[in-house]
Amino acid sequence: MKQSFDEIFKAFEFVSSAPVDDNQAILNMVTGEILQKTGMLDEEEFPEEVETSDDYIWIPHKDDLDLGKGLMFDFADLYIPEEKKTVKRMFRFGRAGASSDFVKLLESLGKIDQWREFEKEETRNALLDWCDENEIEIDED
Repeated sequence: MKQSFDEIFKAFEFVSSAPVDDNQAILNMVTGEILQKTGMLDEEEFPEEVETSDDYIWIPHKDDLDLGKGLMFDFADLYIPEEKKTVKRMFRFGRAGASSDFVKLLESLGKIDQWREFEKEETRNALLDWCDENEIEIDED
């Protein structure tokens, strides 16, 4: 069964909008239904067979696809190589606020729109690769 990329992408954004494992989503490979839950609310659990059935697949978090700081480093390497050391220092020791500082740097350099386009395209490509690896047929219409 073909799956809607837009629906998978929305579920991916939901999962990625919180720290790993706070928000979760699964795709039912038979029906195409996507179920979501958040750890912040007392909600119904996923069906018991989620853990044992091949009919379900967990939607990844952006960190699972290396779309966090790794993507920021890639952007720096390609588009602002003169700032690579600055960017690496921002993320040293897992410092809080590093992503925000990265965005501020890009704004000061006039590169924020280029970053957003790069991030969007790389996210799309990584999610399409994940779908391919998991044999999820995509209907992009």
